Amino acid sequence: MSQIEWLQTDPPLFRAVSTAICGEDVCKDPVYFEGCTPSTRFDRTTMTTLGPSELFALTTHGHASVRWRDREIGTLEATRVTFVPP
Repeated sequence: MSQIEWLQTDPPLFRAVSTAICGEDVCKDPVYFEGCTPSTRFDRTTMTTLGPSELFALTTHGHASVRWRDREIGTLEATRVTFVPP
């Protein structure tokens, strides 16, 4: 595992990128953790979208989890989230 990125602190949520050699290429596989264990909720996260003022969204399994300042503020059915600048 390498490239650890903290997404929120309470509860702890972070992403670590696992890298491996795949033939002649380097494969990167992000693994999301809730606390100290790999997350089953975010196991197939396809996109992390950063927005303004600590706002971000995780898109997985056709749903998006919108988070702000260490809290989930909402969920919605979506495959993509885009934030408009204020």
